[in-house]
Amino acid sequence: MTSDSLDPNEQSNWQGFFELMRPPSGYCLGAAIGTTFGLSLDALTATLLSMSGCDGESNEDNAVASLIAITKLSKKVRILTHPGMIRWDEHTNSNKLVALFDRLILEMDPAKNGSGLFHPKVWVLRFEKVGKSRSGGPTQIGRVIVCSRNLNKSNSFEIASFFEGESTPSRKAKAKRHPFLIDVGKALTKWMGCAKGTPPQCCLDLPLFLSKIDIAPRDSTKDGLRLRWQGQSQKGLATHLPSNISRALVVSPFIRHEFISMLLSRLAPTGILEVVSTQRALSELNEDVKEKIKVQKETQSRPVLYQVDELTDQEDEEGEPIKGIHAKMLLIEANQVTTTYVGSANATSSGWGLHPNANTEAMVEMSPGLKIKSFVKAFIRPNKESTHPWIHEFAVETHREPDDGEEAQRTLALSLRDVAKLDFTMHYDQRCERLSISANRNAVSVRVKALRKEGVRVHLVPLMLKPWIPLERLLDGRIHFENISLKDFSTFLRFRATFSKSSLNANGGVEMNRLLLARFEGAEKVLDERDEKVRESVLTDADPAAVMRAFLFGIVRLRPDSPQGKKSNPSRSDSIETWFDKNQFSIEQLLHAVAVEPARIIELKQLLVPIMKDKSPEFVGLCGDIETALNKVHPKGRS
Repeated sequence: MTSDSLDPNEQSNWQGFFELMRPPSGYCLGAAIGTTFGLSLDALTATLLSMSGCDGESNEDNAVASLIAITKLSKKVRILTHPGMIRWDEHTNSNKLVALFDRLILEMDPAKNGSGLFHPKVWVLRFEKVGKSRSGGPTQIGRVIVCSRNLNKSNSFEIASFFEGESTPSRKAKAKRHPFLIDVGKALTKWMGCAKGTPPQCCLDLPLFLSKIDIAPRDSTKDGLRLRWQGQSQKGLATHLPSNISRALVVSPFIRHEFISMLLSRLAPTGILEVVSTQRALSELNEDVKEKIKVQKETQSRPVLYQVDELTDQEDEEGEPIKGIHAKMLLIEANQVTTTYVGSANATSSGWGLHPNANTEAMVEMSPGLKIKSFVKAFIRPNKESTHPWIHEFAVETHREPDDGEEAQRTLALSLRDVAKLDFTMHYDQRCERLSISANRNAVSVRVKALRKEGVRVHLVPLMLKPWIPLERLLDGRIHFENISLKDFSTFLRFRATFSKSSLNANGGVEMNRLLLARFEGAEKVLDERDEKVRESVLTDADPAAVMRAFLFGIVRLRPDSPQGKKSNPSRSDSIETWFDKNQFSIEQLLHAVAVEPARIIELKQLLVPIMKDKSPEFVGLCGDIETALNKVHPKGRS
């Protein structure tokens, strides 16, 4: 949700996350950095497709469309995530494409990031004007999104703040530097420096780019707009909160007693506190805080705690019912000043930096922000007598013990996050097709002992391979895998955590699977060759004409519901002009496309040359001639 009103009944307030990734009309993506606690590869696929200008969710199952998007953006996009939080469903996702994602994702280095979770959800995108627009317009547009949503297929109530601005001439940039954009740039620089691996230069340049754009003022930010973030030695978010609060409203799926106690301690004697969360989180508040809440309810003569149920009458952008809440907001009134915080931080001590092991978090601070009374009316209670159907007052006396399944899932998740702190390395010997993985033996030994104490067993295996191997095998040194072809090589490791002895295992099993990126000990050219093999494998059964149409006119031409018809491979007797003519595109259109975006000739060669080289040497020669001509026009390289 991105509007200044948060009434779920007003569908105009809703905007799909993937829509926020799409370029403005007449622009293409030049660079993007996204941060997330966890991600799923299907959501990443949909994001890349959206960044390419098409409907990401309706095309994510189309392997050719996804491959084109990955090829276009592999040198422009990087996603920073917490180690061991990558999800992949081997039953629904294409095995062939998964390997290509290992260059788009950068896990945070625990040695640099600190002991807390890497939890921000910040996106920075730079869009470039395509060709020469008659209507003018800026050369580049910048977009910043700070939200509550991880990069997954969420169907919970989420919230995002969205800012967009035009690039300004360098002579004016210094005078127009916005504090918010400086904040975002500093955070990005720090986060990229704490990742395993280095982002491409276009991503490293985003902080400087942000200093040169001008964002339009809004009513909700006219008195102040900053990015507040913590982690990597930054002071805690709670230090930005006033000490004498007259009213506070909290929205968070996770609530802890330390945070609520902190707010109550800063609340004025006649102050008002309202907390919106889930039944599970509210029931787990300790008895001391529950007693304080009872007193506060009497003082303010209105409920303090509200429980969000499934928003049964509302649907997300996929047409699925909105289930629960994942938005993180804090609305504050203090000293006649109103401030709204929106972003990633849950209402917990680690979320707001109330203890040393704080998470890395990011919240937009807006003033005057949203009016608490307006939010209460739109989201909690339309009048004094009743609440909206998706929310009701929480009974403080409610106590809910976590069931065995929930506790098991929590234990397995923590175990895998601990395993992800190990520094796995991977080596691939291309000559003898041998894949090897290793990790520090002492660190593995410590981790295995800790897992045994928890009654957990962890197995691992390289992405495309079988069978599962116990983690303790690494105590004997490197694990080798023979006869691994280059197209089956990936730096992803699959991990599975289970209980060694548990009735839960016997009753259908409790296990958790994640992907983890190993450090690659080898040259980048090996991964380049791997990518070429994967592309060739995916495109083996593709229609070259359909790929060319997608290249010329957009990936939308590869809609899954559009008939592909008979494959239109050029024959040896056809000239390249004949093949173009048969398929209703022209060499002139190809030349125009690469003239507008010179870098596209590289994409075309990567996509079509591998499947056309044996069928149409003339096409391969045409691509080479175009690239030679472009190199003469752009001798210093192409963006």
